[in-house]
Amino acid sequence: MSPRPSRPLPAPAWAVLEVEDFAAQSIAALQPALRDTAFAVIQQRGDHHKSAIYAVSQKAHDVGARAGMPVFVMRRKFGRRVSVLRRDAAAEAECWEALEKALTRWSPAVDLDLTRDLFTAVINLAGTPAARLWEGEQLGQQLLQHVQRRCHLQANVGVAASRLAARLVVREPSSGVGVCAAEEEIQLLRRMATEDLPGLRSSCRERAALYGLDYVDQLLQLDRTDLIRHFGRDDGLCLYGLVRGMEAAPRTDSARGISAAETILEEDLNDDVALRQALHLTVDKTCHTLRSTGQVAQALTLRLTYTDNRSRQKTALLPSSSNDYGTLCRLADRLFDTLHTRRVALKVFALRAGRTTPSTGQGDLFAGVTEQRSERLGEAITAIRQRMGFDAVGTARDRLPTG
Repeated sequence: MSPRPSRPLPAPAWAVLEVEDFAAQSIAALQPALRDTAFAVIQQRGDHHKSAIYAVSQKAHDVGARAGMPVFVMRRKFGRRVSVLRRDAAAEAECWEALEKALTRWSPAVDLDLTRDLFTAVINLAGTPAARLWEGEQLGQQLLQHVQRRCHLQANVGVAASRLAARLVVREPSSGVGVCAAEEEIQLLRRMATEDLPGLRSSCRERAALYGLDYVDQLLQLDRTDLIRHFGRDDGLCLYGLVRGMEAAPRTDSARGISAAETILEEDLNDDVALRQALHLTVDKTCHTLRSTGQVAQALTLRLTYTDNRSRQKTALLPSSSNDYGTLCRLADRLFDTLHTRRVALKVFALRAGRTTPSTGQGDLFAGVTEQRSERLGEAITAIRQRMGFDAVGTARDRLPTG
């Protein structure tokens, strides 16, 4: 009996979806009355706001407002024609979740990212029903219409046989869909500038300029050994994969064992409100570290150091493994109430999350609407902070635990 012939592997198919001005589009998606309004979004903190515009609506963009423009310049140019709104992290979290649900209907392999208010989704469509039904521009149009219908967001889509080519063509078209055929991919790469390659560190771009490697065509003349010798192992391998259309999926390094954070007080304090704020800031740092590395903690250790250099510490177990800000805050508050004495002023908080394990992503079976919303908000805040720094979404002073 002759063996059954093996089924051919599905042809590679990648789609990259980008949503510009994500903060502004998220607000407009949840508030239909604002969809035809010119407004700008600023990132606001407790007692002041930044002087630069973070994102603008489509109507504001049409009249000339741009992200990064100082507020006073926008006021002087457009007066009251462009209104100013505060950034809404909850709206961004809700739109993030809606996009994730919409895109996972097309493929289970979806990688979401938010960089400087540019939302990017990289979708592996190989072997999916969508890739069998449509191809090329028709596939991109169907995906674009699906996102607009489900999420009320304006996006651009790039479709290609490789992840890199899809990321390159996503910004080219005026129709919203860019397509690169497999046979045209190498020509697309050859005429591209090295500094435009996505995912490169600034030090790698600077070194390429020093070597005079201004175009991908020049990089293609170097083999992997030469690139590693010029740029080091990590950057060399990254370049090697990029210029040959074999860009690897991003790798996440998981932390092991313990995640710790420390807050040194600017002045010795014995004020209960200020001490609570410093404690919550330390919890916020620890929570951010856990979420960034995909970990959950089973235990929490709080150490207090006083001005006489004496310290006290205590460890408590969590009811279940968690990296939720509110859960960690409540446990830290209980530890603080047990440890703290007003003998002398405090000068250092140190918090350690122990017995960490990789997060499975499984939600609590008995979580209510409030807990689920808090989890989505935490994920959105972490995504923003990973790209823009810890202080990009305020501090613990603005994030007091609920419940």
